[in-house]
Amino acid sequence: MLVSATDTTGIITYCNDAFVELSGFFRTELLGQPHSVMRTGLPFVSRSAP
Repeated sequence: MLVSATDTTGIITYCNDAFVELSGFFRTELLGQPHSVMRTGLPFVSRSAP
């Protein structure tokens, strides 16, 4: 099961291991970022990118 939580402005405050694994990001890259990063992949470059 994928689990994430955001604050009232959509900033990621929690994500479980499955969410992190599927995202292609490190947990430290996800926390504190807008949840929309999961749709766009921006502004970050995934660790799986060339």
